[in-house]
Parts: sequence; structure tokens; C-alpha cells
Amino acid sequence: MYIVRQYERAIELLLNFVSGYSTAERNLLGIRHIRDICFWVLAKRHLEYQTYLIPRLESTIALDNIKSICNRILSPNIISDAFSSESDISYIIAKIRIDLNIRDSFTNLLKDALLQIRRFYHSVHQISMLASVQVEQTNPKHCEMLEIVWKSLLDAPLPCKYSKSNIVDLNPGESSWGLLGFQKPFTDFRSTGYLGLVAMHHMSTIWTEETKSLLNDTNERTKWLPFAITSINVTWWLVEFMKDKSLTEYGCLNGFFYRSELDPLDIFNTLHTFTFFQFCYFWLNAETTSIMDFPRISLKFKRSISQFFREFTDSDVKDQKYINQIPHMIKVRTLML
Repeated sequence: MYIVRQYERAIELLLNFVSGYSTAERNLLGIRHIRDICFWVLAKRHLEYQTYLIPRLESTIALDNIKSICNRILSPNIISDAFSSESDISYIIAKIRIDLNIRDSFTNLLKDALLQIRRFYHSVHQISMLASVQVEQTNPKHCEMLEIVWKSLLDAPLPCKYSKSNIVDLNPGESSWGLLGFQKPFTDFRSTGYLGLVAMHHMSTIWTEETKSLLNDTNERTKWLPFAITSINVTWWLVEFMKDKSLTEYGCLNGFFYRSELDPLDIFNTLHTFTFFQFCYFWLNAETTSIMDFPRISLKFKRSISQFFREFTDSDVKDQKYINQIPHMIKVRTLML
């Protein structure tokens, strides 16, 4: 690991020397590889002038790199100030320019990068706060949302008790929350809190017909998948994807929150619906023998979907493999406009 880090550091210094830009400036311009140097060196004078005119940093990779550099070099207090919605952005820009050796000609790009990173952290905070609220039977709103999910997807009468989840030996006219894939509704949400209920409610009420169809398909004996528990798992995956960690799938949703002016919860709900649908399709087409295959299949799926999200948020490519599979993918595309 030490040798690898030294090699990476040497490459970084070489790029800085040949291009004439600091590490932070290179990331703002998208110079990440030796192959990028020739183009940027030839255009250097022109670009130093043009950086005044570039209104918006579009590259998710560049924004991720700037965020990583800030986290690595700046003090925790400066990081906290920089990404607080109430802070003076001009003061922070001046401080970061000094600490990261960024010239005045990059001010517009740096300001835009910081505002987008601030929006991302605000989104993470808002979503995390919802996930910290426990779903409780004593909360009438929570009970109402659960009942709406049931009525949207099933024609059966509401179960008489929230604790009733068995689906075997039901009496005529009797229902169970197990029919919807719950074990015990108010404890099943313990990992995702109110966020999991909101995402499930959104999917069930906005995409009712598509969700009902998948519920029926995954209730088949050979392909059985607990609808509610799977929805909650998908919510948890997305929350984890938003965290800053070293594994490849983490941070793959950043691009959706950097550039969009939409409400973070609207973005999250749309991504939840899309990811849930895709996982169901993935499960139905996978070689499975029972629900015991869930860990293996879900791990494979998370690797695939995280890679897709990374490509999707940092590319103008129209022919992506998921684009035309479900109608609401169009809405996911609008998150990037």
C-alpha cells in the first residue's frame, strides 16, 4: 500500500508540474490522467481566460475529487463552515483558494463546486434526519400511510392487527401484513425509519399499476420475494450509497444531488422506485432456488446498479442499458437536467 500511495503521489506531482496547475485546479478542469495533459497544455492560456466564463462544473467525478481534496486537506472546522447552508461562501472561497493553491481565475468554478457540494451535504442531512425518525403505531400519520400502501396494492381487507403477519392458515375474509411482505410493520422499518415508509408510500401511490404487477410477479412460489422487506432494503442501500466510504458503490448517487434543484426527498423517492423495480427484474431473471439466495443476488445487483449510476450521472450517453425498461426512467433522467 505504501508503494502504491507513493506512486500515486508521484503521478500527481508530475501532472501538476507538466500542466502548470495545482491538484485542485486540475480537478476543476478535469485533468485526471497523463493523456489529458497535451490538450490542456496547448489550450492553457485560452482556458485560464475561459475559466472566468465557465458558469457551472458539470463533471460528477471532478466534484467528487474536489470534495475529497477538501476533506483531506482542510480542517474539520473549515469543512463544517464551507458546507453549512448559512455560511458566507465568499469567505470560504478565499480560505480554500489559499489552502488549496487555487488562482483567482478559477474563482467561478470553485464557487460553483462548493455550492454543489453544499447542496449534496444538505441533501444527505435531510434524508438522514428522516431515516432517524422511528415509525410508530402511536403516530396516526404513520398508520394512515401504511394503510394507504395496503389499499393501493391489495384488494383484501386491512388486517385486524398490525402484529399479524402469518400467511398460512388464514380464515376466510382474514388478512395478514405478511401478504404485503412484512414481518411486523412497525419493527421492520427500524433500519430506515420514516424514510423507508415515505419511499414505499411514494412508489405504491405514484407507480401503483407497475408496483402491483411486480408484487404479483414476486409472489409466485418459485420467485417469492417479500415486497415490503425488499423495499426497505432498497431504501437502506440507497442511504449507504450516499455515504463517503471507500467501497466502489459508495458515493454513486452524488451526481443526482450535486446538480439538481429538485427537493432531495423527491430525488430519493424516484431513485428508490427505479432501484426497487430494477432489483425485482434482476431477481426474476436470476437463477434462484429460494429466498435464501437474496444475499448473493442483492450483492451482485448492488455492484451492477452502482456502476450504472456512476456512468449515468457523469455521461451524456443516451443508450444506457436500463433507460427504456420502465417509463419512469424518463423522470430519473430529468434529475440530471
